Amino acid sequence: MIDDIVAILKADSDVNDNVNEVYSVEPDQSEQLPFIVITEDQTTTNDTKDGPSTLDQIRITVSCRALLYHTVDTTIGAHEISEYVRTALDHYSTSPYFIRLEDQRTIDNRLSNKPSYEKEMEFEVTETR
Repeated sequence: MIDDIVAILKADSDVNDNVNEVYSVEPDQSEQLPFIVITEDQTTTNDTKDGPSTLDQIRITVSCRALLYHTVDTTIGAHEISEYVRTALDHYSTSPYFIRLEDQRTIDNRLSNKPSYEKEMEFEVTETR
């Protein structure tokens, strides 16, 4: 499922034109900003009486990381990347997925050894199995 989300984002021209890569695992610290990391946080199944779940609800986090929070000149910011991601994913619907934005937050990493900004978004993915 994560690979499908990565593919959706890589196919989006706004996302693809503005980030170096979209990852399904945490990249090396040497990776150049900006980039996106997608992680699967939780899966909730809908049990049936006679077989496995046919409908899963999966919570994913999409982390947009950049050197700046807002775009300055030609340097793209984490906020703008997150807007491209939201446009690509929020209310995306094609079998077997329906994707909906749940929450957003900003993380300031300027005090770390690699200063950057992060805009995290939590999406709920409904998967029909």
